[in-house]
Amino acid sequence: MKKVGYKKVRLIISGFLLFQALIMCVLSACSNWYSKVLVSYVEVPAYVTDVWEYNGGRYSSTRYKYTIVYTYEGQEYKRRIDCSSSPDEDLTRVWINPVTMNISEDSRESYEQAVWVFGALAIVVFLAAIISFIAITVSEKRKLEIEDSMRSYVI
Repeated sequence: MKKVGYKKVRLIISGFLLFQALIMCVLSACSNWYSKVLVSYVEVPAYVTDVWEYNGGRYSSTRYKYTIVYTYEGQEYKRRIDCSSSPDEDLTRVWINPVTMNISEDSRESYEQAVWVFGALAIVVFLAAIISFIAITVSEKRKLEIEDSMRSYVI
């Protein structure tokens, strides 16, 4: 079996953790961007109806079709949704863009919270990458010191 050196392990672990931190930063940036998009959206009453569950195909999982009915300025609108996640049948409100009539089931505040959560996770994972890099470097140096002291006793 091939022996993997500390240097390679250090690079793999630290690289993986840094990549995860980068993903968290991207998710935080996307959440921040979408929270800015939702500034123009207004909250309106809504409910879910006509829920239909079906198999998405040979290689896919269960999918759902449902209708969101919402009222804006006294007029009722319906939006048919087809997605892989089950609908929130207790839905009581949605957010709509009055200009485009696009809807969002999530509030701006939920995306603002996601910015902080993903940002905090990015910081934690980045710190874990630094700590693991240092810890593996220290353990590698310690191993070399022990090996050198063992050699000096043998001679």
